[in-house]
Amino acid sequence: MGGKDVGNGDGLRTPLLTPLRLRKVDMIFRNFDKDANGFLDREEMANLVIAVNPRVTFTAEQINAILEEVFRTYAKYIDTARGLTIQGLRQTYADGAGDVDRDFSALGYSLDSEGGGPGTEKSIVIPITPVTTAPPTPMARSPPPARAPAGRPRSPTGGVPGAFDVADARRGPFAPPPSVTSSRPPGSLGRPGPFPAYTDISTRSSIRGGSERERDESGILSNASSADGIVFANTHVLLSDLDRILTKEDEANWRAPGAGAGGGPGSAGEEPAEEELGPEGGSGKNVSAVSKEVTELQSKIDKIPSSEEAFEAHMEIGKVLADRSKFREALVSFTKAAQLKPTNVKAHFRCGNVLYRMKNYGKARESYEKGIEVGKANPMIYTSVMPQLHVNLGITLEAEGMLLCACDHYREAAILNTQHFRALKLLGSALFGVGELDKAEQALEHAIYLRPSYADAHCDYGSTLHALGEDEKAKRMFKRALELFPEHANALYNYAGLLRDMGEFAEAVSIYDRILKLEPKNWRAMLNKAVALLGDKQHEEAKLALKDAFKITNRVELYDAIRHLKRISRKNKQLSSALESLPEQATPGRDGELAYGGQALVVELHRFQRYSQKMTSPKTMAEALEVRAFQRHTRVCRFDVTKLRAEVKDGPGIPADKKVRKAVVERIMRKLLHFLSAETFQGAMRAMNERVLSVLETKRNGMVDLALFFALIAPLCGGDVDERKRVAFQALVWASDKTSGEISERDAFKYFKVLRTVYLPPKNESSLLRQEQEEEEEELVAATRGGARAAGGTMSFREFKEVFNDPVKGFDLLETVLMLEQRDRIRHSGLACAVCAYTLVGLRYKEVNVGFSLCSLCYGEGKVPQEFKRETYVFKEMKAENRLFPERFSRFVSSGGARSPTSQPASPSSAGQQQQQQQQQDKRPSTVAAH
Repeated sequence: MGGKDVGNGDGLRTPLLTPLRLRKVDMIFRNFDKDANGFLDREEMANLVIAVNPRVTFTAEQINAILEEVFRTYAKYIDTARGLTIQGLRQTYADGAGDVDRDFSALGYSLDSEGGGPGTEKSIVIPITPVTTAPPTPMARSPPPARAPAGRPRSPTGGVPGAFDVADARRGPFAPPPSVTSSRPPGSLGRPGPFPAYTDISTRSSIRGGSERERDESGILSNASSADGIVFANTHVLLSDLDRILTKEDEANWRAPGAGAGGGPGSAGEEPAEEELGPEGGSGKNVSAVSKEVTELQSKIDKIPSSEEAFEAHMEIGKVLADRSKFREALVSFTKAAQLKPTNVKAHFRCGNVLYRMKNYGKARESYEKGIEVGKANPMIYTSVMPQLHVNLGITLEAEGMLLCACDHYREAAILNTQHFRALKLLGSALFGVGELDKAEQALEHAIYLRPSYADAHCDYGSTLHALGEDEKAKRMFKRALELFPEHANALYNYAGLLRDMGEFAEAVSIYDRILKLEPKNWRAMLNKAVALLGDKQHEEAKLALKDAFKITNRVELYDAIRHLKRISRKNKQLSSALESLPEQATPGRDGELAYGGQALVVELHRFQRYSQKMTSPKTMAEALEVRAFQRHTRVCRFDVTKLRAEVKDGPGIPADKKVRKAVVERIMRKLLHFLSAETFQGAMRAMNERVLSVLETKRNGMVDLALFFALIAPLCGGDVDERKRVAFQALVWASDKTSGEISERDAFKYFKVLRTVYLPPKNESSLLRQEQEEEEEELVAATRGGARAAGGTMSFREFKEVFNDPVKGFDLLETVLMLEQRDRIRHSGLACAVCAYTLVGLRYKEVNVGFSLCSLCYGEGKVPQEFKRETYVFKEMKAENRLFPERFSRFVSSGGARSPTSQPASPSSAGQQQQQQQQQDKRPSTVAAH
C-alpha cells in the first residue's frame, strides 16, 4: 500500500486488481493475519503499515491517525471486534490508496515463476507529482483592507490539487499528520508505504534503496514499480547499471564536503552546502557525472535492434529517473519511448508528467493532448488511462491559468469514470474560480457523496456555500473538513473568515491563532486576526497583532489596511487612539483643502451642479468608472486592437455560425494576454465570464457567439478609438458572412443593445438575449431610422460610427472611458480625496464654494464630507496641473527633440505668472451651469 497516487495510468477502477495482483493482496493479508481469523485487527494493520514503509519512522500518534482513517473510510469492511476483512484490504488497493506491486516487493515476497512471464500485466508507476508554488488561498475570506486574490480554492499543500498532486495523494483520507521523519541519509528517502506520509514526493528516492530485500539474489532491482512485469532480460541488466550509478551518487552526496569515506550521521557537515547543490540535488560535479553516465546508458539502449525491447528499457529507465527527480534525463527516455511507439498512450502520459514537474506547462499540455488523441483512436485498450489523462491535462491547464478549459477535461474524466471523486472536486473548484457557483456546488456535493471523508471537498464546498450566502450550511462544511483533517490550513483560514463575516469575532480569533501556530509567518492571518480583534473590541490586542504583522512583512497592503482602519474608526475614540501610533503613508492637504474628511454624506446627484456644461455628469462618471474598472481588471486595454483583428477569421474548430465553447474563447484570450501570470489571468477570465460570456451563453450549454464576443471587447482594447470601432464592425461582418463589407441594421442594433446590457446592466434583469424577440428588433430599427428604411436594410461603417456615438441608441459612454484612460495617471501634488482620503489620481473634482476635492469615484457616487451640508454643490473638473511643466520645457526643445536655436528660455517670473494664473482660475467665482 505504498503511495499509489490517483494520478496513475490505471485510474481508480476496481479492474486495477488483476488476478495476479489479487494473489499478491491475499498473500499480504495471510502473512499479517497472525491469528488466522480472517481479519486484520489494529495491531496487525499497524504492523503492515510499518513493514511496507521501511524507510519511514512513525510515531504512535501517527499510526493511530492512519488506522482511524482506514477504519472510518472502510467501515463497511470492518468487524468492530475483529478488524478489517480481506475484501476491505482489496478495496483499499482498488481505490488507489496503495501500490500492491510495490508493497509486495518491499515485503520481500515472491510468487511462483508464472508471475513474471510475458502474460503478466505490468503495473504502472506512480505518476510524477507536480509541486507548484501557488498564490495565497483564493477562497480565503480576508478583510476589506487586505483581501486575498480572487480565484479558485486550492489544496492545503499550496499546490494544484489533483489526480497526481501531493495534496490528494498525501492528504486524503489515508494520510497521517505531517511530522514523519526519515531514517535515511539526505537525498535517499524511501518511497512511502501505505497511506503515505507528508514527505515531498520530489525528495523520494527511486525504486532502489538501501534495503537489500528490495533486490533479488542477482542484485537486480525487484521493486514492482519497475521490475515487476518486465519482459526482456536485458532490461534487468540496464536497471542494474542504473542502480549502480545512482548508488554511487548517493554515497557521494551522503559524505560531507571534505569528509573522509566514513562520513555519515553525526559527522561534521552532514549535508552539502546549499550553494554546492546541483539543479536536482547533490553536488554539481556529481550531478554532471551522473548525467553523463545516464546519457551513455540511454545511448546503449538506442543501439538495441528490437524496438519492443528498446521501448521497454526506455520506459523503465525513465520511471526510475523520474522517481529520483532527475526530470531532464527521464524526459529523454520517455521521449525516445514515445518516438519508438507513437501510439502508446502511457509514453505520452509520462512525458507530460515529467514536463509538468519541470514547469514546462505548454509542452506538458501538448503531451497530454497527444495521449488523449491516441487514446481516442484505441478506446478499448486505454479505457482506464483516459480519465487520468483528462485530469492531468486539466491540472496543467490550470497551471497556465485556463480554468474554463480545465473544466471541460474534468467533466470528461467524470463521465469516463463516474466514481472519480477527485475529478468532481477539481471540477467544482475550477467552476468556483470562474464564478459559476451553482455548478460548483453541484460538483462538490457529488464529490462528497462519492467520498464522504474527502476533507478538501468539504472545504471547497464550504467556501462555495459562503459565496452563495448560505453561511450556516457553510459553517457545518468547514467543521466537517476540520474533523477529517484538523490541520487543514485552507479550511481553517476560510472558516475563520466566515466566522468574522458572521460577527463571531472571538471564535474567529481562536481559529486564526490555530493558523498562526501552524504557519507563524502567515501575515494575512495575522492581519485578519487584528481585524477580528477590533470587531471584538479588543483594541490593544489588535494593535499588538498589527505590530506583529509588520514584523513578518512590510508589504504595502499593511499600510493600506492601517489607513482604512483609521478612516473607519474616527467616531470611536478608543479604537482611534489604539491605531494612532501605527505607521501609515498619510497624505497632507494643500491650499487649506480638507485632506481627511469626516463621515461621508451621500446626496442626490441633482444637487451636484457642474461649473461647465462640458463637464462629465456624476451619473455618467459612475457608469464610466465601472466600465474602466472592468477594462483594467481584464487587462484587455493592454494589447492593441489590431491583435484582436488577427483573430477575427475562420480557422479549424470555428463553425460557420461562430458558436464555440467558452474554452475556445479562453484559449484565444490567453494568447492575447500571454504576458499575464496564471493567477492574474484567472481573475481576468472570471470577470469576463461573469460579465460577458454569461450574457452570450443563452442556452446554458457552454456555447457562445465568438464574433459577438470580439465585437463586445474591441471597444475596450488598446489603440485608436476609430480602429476599435472598426474591429467591432469587422467582427459583425465576419459573423454575417457578407461579402459587401456591410452589416444588417438588425445585427447592428442587436449589437448595441447587447453592448449596453453587458457594460450597463439594468438591475433585476435577466439575460437580454433570452428575452429578445424579432418584433421588438424590427420596431427598434424602424424607430431609429424614422421608418425610412425597411428592417432588412444594411449599415456601412460610417453609419455604424454615427450610431455608436449616439447617446440613446449607441454607446457614447466610450468617450468618457477614453478620457479616464488618458488621465488615470495624473497626479495632483499629493492631494487627497476629502471623503475616502485616498491620494487623488486621475480626474479631480473641486467644490468651488467650500474648497474640498473629490475623486472620480466619490463624485460619481454623490458623496461629500459630512461637515459640509449644503443645498447644492458646484464642482469644477480639475485636470493635469503638472502639464505646466511640459509646456515650460517645450520652450527648450524643438519638435525634433533637439534644442531650438530660436527658442528663448522661460524666465522664472513668467513661470510664476503661469502658476498664479492657474491658482486664480481655481478660485474664480462660480458661474454655474445647472446639471
